[in-house]
Amino acid sequence: MTDYAGNKTVVLFIIDTVFPEVTGVTDGNTYGASGVTPVYTGGTAELNGEPYDSGTFINRHGDYTLIVQDKAGNTITVSFVIDRESPMITEKSMTSDNSNHSQIAREGDIVTLSFRTAEAATISNMRAYIEGVTVDAVTLDDAGDKDPLTWRAYFPVDSSTKNGLPVFHFDLTDEVGNHRSYYTNFSSVNSVTVDTKAPEIISSVVQPNNGYIDVTFSEGVFGGTDGKLAIDKSDIKAVTSDGTSDGNPSSVTIDSITKTDGSELTGGESMIRVHVSFTGEVTKGDTLEIMTVNGAIRDQVGNIIADDQTTGEKTLNTTLGYTWDEATNTITLTGLTVEDNTSGDRVQLITARDDLSIYDADFQTRPTNIGGSNSLISISAGLDKAEFWNTGDGLFANAVGSGKIQLELVALGNMISDDTIMKQDNLQLYIQDAEASERKITLSFNIDSTREDTIILN
Repeated sequence: MTDYAGNKTVVLFIIDTVFPEVTGVTDGNTYGASGVTPVYTGGTAELNGEPYDSGTFINRHGDYTLIVQDKAGNTITVSFVIDRESPMITEKSMTSDNSNHSQIAREGDIVTLSFRTAEAATISNMRAYIEGVTVDAVTLDDAGDKDPLTWRAYFPVDSSTKNGLPVFHFDLTDEVGNHRSYYTNFSSVNSVTVDTKAPEIISSVVQPNNGYIDVTFSEGVFGGTDGKLAIDKSDIKAVTSDGTSDGNPSSVTIDSITKTDGSELTGGESMIRVHVSFTGEVTKGDTLEIMTVNGAIRDQVGNIIADDQTTGEKTLNTTLGYTWDEATNTITLTGLTVEDNTSGDRVQLITARDDLSIYDADFQTRPTNIGGSNSLISISAGLDKAEFWNTGDGLFANAVGSGKIQLELVALGNMISDDTIMKQDNLQLYIQDAEASERKITLSFNIDSTREDTIILN
């Protein structure tokens, strides 16, 4: 530069239009836990508004903006992300293709897990378990759409599939290498229950008077073909057998089926009450058997109970009766068989105080078989210990012949007058089964002193 006087000034300058160079990181990229080390040439830099020295390692999770400016003011901006978070599942559901119950799968159905990831990820090692048992043939696909975030895993249910709640287990790896192992922790409400097992009869109890039998199944049962109706009496059959070959009972009829409280069935009951009636008298050794009708009973998902399901032959309860002969003080039992006599039905006598209170532990006599011998079998009187000194005297119950019991009043001699015995006005006689200790008959007597100490059946 020269002025009018010829003076010259020389100015040296550089025109710099070259932007700073940044290496080690690329604008718009996402990096994983291994981090990045940005390096720039010349000038100064800021990282998220703070001074940044070239070559400083960065691996903290977050979004970053690196601005580098040289002396000429040329500026370059690089934005990048450090992603240290494992991939996540944002949506999931498990269903069955069972047309009646989408949360229950039986043989032939398909159980499907549908899920969505929060970011693009690779799915690997897909498997499923039920009660710890590995499920075979689990298939993974993209759910049939072009969305990279949606996935589907499924398996067919066959007869070998374990029953219970399925759990899927798989690995997710995102694009920068973050990894997560995932388990589907569904509750029983949101999951699918695999149920390939048909109902079974697991127990049954005959009512004491044989009027009904309570039948318990392994799960709730239904009639019809859709698993929604209650069963009815046409779905089962009853068979009776004549254990004593006396021709009775000749048949059994199912009168109705109810809940155990007598109310109407609504479907899904695991215990039912089958009301029956017999043609002919039931005697000891006779049996009742309840069986299912082929194809008639099923569970909620349609598993059909086997046609050979049965309660087994249940022994019917023998109903004992009696007659009382006041003239001979004799009780004659009816409905008693030879087997009753030999197996040991028992006679037991209990006496009471004047206030009629009963003390089983004090007054129960030793048991004695009924019948089986024509000889007189005496039983300890078991009189009230608070009133009597000697329990060897008093009221005796004797087994006389087959199915007969005779009561005998014996004076106490000189120790206590007969008047004391007459105070005992609630003498109870128990007839009970020898094996089951089941009380069959309870009789109550008193002594009428106005009629020469007559024994009276109350």
